[in-house]
Amino acid sequence: PLLTGAAAATVKTLLQSGVHGTLEARVADANPMRQLCAFLATPAIDDWEGLARAQVAGLAHAADGPGRHDRDDAAALVNAAVAGNPLASPIPTGTASDELLAWSWTTPNGLALTALLDTRASIGGPDAERWCVIGSIDDRHPAIDQPMHTQRWRDWLQWTNLLQFLRTDREAVIATVSMADHLDPADLTIVGAATGAKTDPNVPAEAANAGSPAGLSAEAHQALDDLVDDQVCTLVQAVLVAGAPVPEVGYELDGMPVEAAWPDERVAVLTGSEPDELRAALDAAGWTFHAVDDWDTNALATALGIGD
Repeated sequence: PLLTGAAAATVKTLLQSGVHGTLEARVADANPMRQLCAFLATPAIDDWEGLARAQVAGLAHAADGPGRHDRDDAAALVNAAVAGNPLASPIPTGTASDELLAWSWTTPNGLALTALLDTRASIGGPDAERWCVIGSIDDRHPAIDQPMHTQRWRDWLQWTNLLQFLRTDREAVIATVSMADHLDPADLTIVGAATGAKTDPNVPAEAANAGSPAGLSAEAHQALDDLVDDQVCTLVQAVLVAGAPVPEVGYELDGMPVEAAWPDERVAVLTGSEPDELRAALDAAGWTFHAVDDWDTNALATALGIGD
């Protein structure tokens, strides 16, 4: 099982309350392949997110902490967790900036998990469950030569199978220690909330007043989750905030997939690695399309009929 004792009891209590969906705790305790089969049998995203949130709450019950941290330390906390390093020392209880709580826990097989909770009153306080959970496995030598590495890998698969369902300002960082130097924590909501949202100078005025991505529809969030290319995701998110319709992710033209497509508007965003045959087919069908590096937000918004 992922959790035992009082932590497991916490999970069961939350799930029995009905607030966290209809799945049972035993679904989370199954091996990774059975978890996948369970999802295919019951692909209810809201229920799976609820199960993930319940497990994170149980993790916090089992873990050391919480440690209270200044919000400006969010990026450093994420970096340390991914790299497998100890978190910074917490600040004293009662400090005015006690807005970020951190828990650290290690599974019996040695997998380190870190849970960060944004507790600002402006977003609903701790009860809003604005989690950022980091599951990072050590993939370096000699860690992979240790006898427990196989079991640790299984722990990582089980946990990350669930954590991937966190969404709507709840996030998971699913990583390996060797990825630490390549991660940009600024992409995370919990870090952006601490440092101030980054603004894109190419975003139309409508986007600046349209609210945050958290205000997007469930369909829009799902589309963003389905996009594979990070640059395409960032661009599409900007136009969605500006009021664009939700794209069809993986739309196929003549059997060839398009990363993000708006068939009604005949507009497409490509990754840049597509075959020439797809470009020829789009051109012959009268589409407006570019690789993501050749679009800017204004141009895409205009092509979709929402720009100035």
